[in-house]
Amino acid sequence: MEGPRGFNGSQGAQGPSGPGGPAGPSGVSRLDDCRFWDYSSTSDFLGSTELDWLRPEANHTMMGVHCATEGGTYTHLEHRSQGQGVSEYRCVCYGQVNDANIVFTNRKCTINWWQCPTT
Repeated sequence: MEGPRGFNGSQGAQGPSGPGGPAGPSGVSRLDDCRFWDYSSTSDFLGSTELDWLRPEANHTMMGVHCATEGGTYTHLEHRSQGQGVSEYRCVCYGQVNDANIVFTNRKCTINWWQCPTT
C-alpha cells in the first residue's frame, strides 16, 4: 500500500543564456533615407495598360509597392525575382469605369513605392 502523492518542489534557477545566433540577412538600414516614387502611364481603353518592369537602384530595395488606376476598374501588381535578392514590379490596369456621373476619356495606371537603402 502506498501513501498519498507529495507536492512538487520549487523550480530551480534559470540556466545561463546560450550563444548568439548567426547574423541575419541585411535589410533596410536608414529609413530616413527612404524616398517615395511613382510612375504613371495613360492609354485608351482598348486592351490593358501595362507599365514597364521597375527595379530598385543599386544597394536599394523597393517597399510598399502599390498599383492604382483612374478610369479603370481594377489593377494587378506583378512581381518577378531577378536573383541575388533583386525584385522587379509592374502594374497592369484593366477595364473602364461605367458611371454616368463620372466621365473618363482614358485610363491612367500608376505604380508607387518606397525605395530604401540597404547599406
